[in-house]
Amino acid sequence: MSDEALDPLADLRARGAVRMRALLDEAGGARSADDVAARLGISRAAVEPPLVGGAAARCAWRDRPRLPACQFEGGTVVPGLAEALGWFGLAEFEQNVFAGIDTVRFFLPGMVEQRFGRVVNITSFVVKELYPNMALSNTVRIALTGAMASLAREVMEHGVTVNNILPGLMDTRALQRVIIDRACRQGGSEAEVRAQMAQSIPAKRLGTAEDFGPLCAFLCSRHAGYITGQNICLDGGLVRALI
Repeated sequence: MSDEALDPLADLRARGAVRMRALLDEAGGARSADDVAARLGISRAAVEPPLVGGAAARCAWRDRPRLPACQFEGGTVVPGLAEALGWFGLAEFEQNVFAGIDTVRFFLPGMVEQRFGRVVNITSFVVKELYPNMALSNTVRIALTGAMASLAREVMEHGVTVNNILPGLMDTRALQRVIIDRACRQGGSEAEVRAQMAQSIPAKRLGTAEDFGPLCAFLCSRHAGYITGQNICLDGGLVRALI
């Protein structure tokens, strides 16, 4: 089964990011995974596990307002220089900024009511150190980070934490697209570009799911109740920022 088949937002993205807010509102009265799938016209497999990360993926839909953890990861943003950005950037904002805000808004009341909630956004290390030829990605990641930083301070008193994981160069299909783009521009091979990326990291390798999972699980757990509003790099030492 593909990664997209397990992604609860995959079918929603297929309908167009502009409709995300309307679809989430439409499912507002849902009380089960079957109900959500029926209301949104998507498969049940796309609903469960529900918008969660790490250990919280074991939670069932049972009752939408009481979902304890919500993980948001935006879509892939196309490479490109700032001078090439145009109107299509609006769609990227819908998918990577507004969709994240609305996903959290969808579950936040239940988290506040039960005085426990975990929001984990998967953004990018570009929040702390901009990456070349990724102007649009740099922009949308920073925008979501700003919105979530404000929310983190507003809901902490209710037992809800909001944190961001900033992956570095992870061995994913998204990075593979960047590798292909760079190889085409530089006239080299994909293997050479991949090796160059690995050598640019103090760990001398790309990140993996095994590096990512435990951190996300911890942030979703009760043990992380005093951590909020943080941008945690998971990058093998790639970012040189002091703070």
